[in-house]
Amino acid sequence: MKISNHLAILITTLIAICSFTTCSDEGSSIKLLVIVHSKGFSGYYLKNGDEIKHFGIEDGELDTFEIGQYEEEIEDVDYLEISVTTNIGATSASIKIYKDNNKMKEESITGLDTGMSHTLTMDYEYGEGEEEE
Repeated sequence: MKISNHLAILITTLIAICSFTTCSDEGSSIKLLVIVHSKGFSGYYLKNGDEIKHFGIEDGELDTFEIGQYEEEIEDVDYLEISVTTNIGATSASIKIYKDNNKMKEESITGLDTGMSHTLTMDYEYGEGEEEE
């Protein structure tokens, strides 16, 4: 009787460990990449509806024809809202989401009027862009 109780406890413990480690929603990390051609930009992302992070490159940090880039690995993503506003003078802007070195989603604007700033937004839900098996 004691052996079966110990076996039941062992099995229950293994199931609990599995549910908190390998069986959980492992790998919910992504890479956010923002690229703006010439001049600076500002932006933010809102992770899972509650954590806001601001980023950007100030005017003057780039030469006229350089490409500004912001890149960040973001962990525990269920949903992400991204907004990028170019400074006056930018000619294009892109927001890209990668998971395991595969591009999941991209939004871009090109041929911009360099006399004004432009805003590009994108929403991303974790797993979006993956091919179904």
